[in-house]
Amino acid sequence: MVERFYTDPRTLARLHAGPLGPHTDSLAELLSESGYARSTIRIQLRLVGDLSCWLKNRGFRVEDLDEEKIHQSLEYSPRSRGLISGYQAIFGILLEHLRGIGL
Repeated sequence: MVERFYTDPRTLARLHAGPLGPHTDSLAELLSESGYARSTIRIQLRLVGDLSCWLKNRGFRVEDLDEEKIHQSLEYSPRSRGLISGYQAIFGILLEHLRGIGL
């Protein structure tokens, strides 16, 4: 599903890496079905990819993800600082999605 939004193999590998990687395709599908524009989904997936890398680098699992970890990661990520005001809803959607599948 992510391949509908990105074609570069390095980007695809990055989006599928880390603890959130296995859930990237289902999140992309949810966003698409929810009617988000392609450009918005691309930004949202990059932000989730940044979060997944942050989690991986600190040894966290997907089960460790909560609002506090998201907040901490946003302080760390230069890309997120510039975009977060318009795209912070993705993290609520992500948490709801993960909780909905039992994580």
